[in-house]
Amino acid sequence: FDSTAFAHLAQLYAYPQQNDVVLKFSELNTPNLKAFFERVKEEVWSDWKELGQTLAMNPRPTPIQELPFVINQHNHFYINQVPPPSYEEAT
Repeated sequence: FDSTAFAHLAQLYAYPQQNDVVLKFSELNTPNLKAFFERVKEEVWSDWKELGQTLAMNPRPTPIQELPFVINQHNHFYINQVPPPSYEEAT
């Protein structure tokens, strides 16, 4: 649950907000949440600032690997496997 809470709080505290009403409310009324976020950030993400400056925000997608497939007489294809037997073969 800590990681889920941290992820939600990171959206609030670490990224610019279009409307800072919730941020101001949270900082004034729930300082323990801000403290929790800062503690976890320091303990788990000690390189937070460095990663924010050097990590690609839009990494290149992994190239799609072509998979071998088989097409049967009914134009059904089966990836990485042998087509299932026909009804006659199975009975």
